[in-house]
Amino acid sequence: MKLDATTQKQWDVASTAQDSQAALDEDSGMEDLSKTDSADGILQGGDADDASNSFNVETSPSGFQGTPIFIEACAGCGILSSVVQQCGFQVIPIDCPRNRHTPKCRLVVMDLTAPHADQLLRRIVDDYQVAGVHIALPCGTCSKARGIPLPNGAPGPPPLRDMEHLHGRPNLTAVQQTKVDAANQLYKWADEFIRFLQDRKSVV
Repeated sequence: MKLDATTQKQWDVASTAQDSQAALDEDSGMEDLSKTDSADGILQGGDADDASNSFNVETSPSGFQGTPIFIEACAGCGILSSVVQQCGFQVIPIDCPRNRHTPKCRLVVMDLTAPHADQLLRRIVDDYQVAGVHIALPCGTCSKARGIPLPNGAPGPPPLRDMEHLHGRPNLTAVQQTKVDAANQLYKWADEFIRFLQDRKSVV
């Protein structure tokens, strides 16, 4: 994308560290949009207090409303979105209510496996200028680190999957099965959403 000089100048304006810290000090940095089903007002920005009735996008440092949108799913602390935002993009960093990371920017709290969340994201991709989507799926239930002894010699967390049981090994405990099932739902959503993005020639 080639920008004219005026737009490029607007994109080059960076917000100060004090501004970023002030935004985090005002609230937890988390916007609970678990029940949001509308993309109306997506480019309006706004405070977390308005999250109950609008989908708020973290505006670019320049505040330039015509800038493309970057979506970060499974954002964790949102460090990638915070850096992308400094490059001038508007960002939508999303993570689930169980996210325990300290946010580096305001995060959207949403269960990506919920039907309304998937519908909302697809509507955003179809109706707005989305520059790219990044999905960093958690690897907890499929990590190769499982089964490796701890430094003190104690056994590490047991493997929950293997090559013969990609969707979960048999005879898991109830807790382990719950974790695997939740991860499988998220992986299924990601697979379908990526296919949707590819159909629309989106960058993912």
